[in-house]
Amino acid sequence: MQRPEIFGISVKFCQDGNTLGTTSEDEELTMTAEFQLGEEAGPFFVLRSTTGWSIDDLEDLRKLMEIAKAPLSKIKEVYEQEVVEGRE
Repeated sequence: MQRPEIFGISVKFCQDGNTLGTTSEDEELTMTAEFQLGEEAGPFFVLRSTTGWSIDDLEDLRKLMEIAKAPLSKIKEVYEQEVVEGRE
């Protein structure tokens, strides 16, 4: 049996809509870090929102990406221990 591969992790964010009213009253953003362990060094990000998502500057978006990426090192560590090393 082929070992399972992790291909992504999603984080959902929410915030109040912007003051111009050009988005929904509550904004939601799903940020997915997608990758395949062993095949890519780092993730690429997919952003999805049906409500709109407002940011003041690029630093806001960078911070969200860091939050979404943070659990990956622990996931990779456990994956290596439990799945890769556990099947040898």
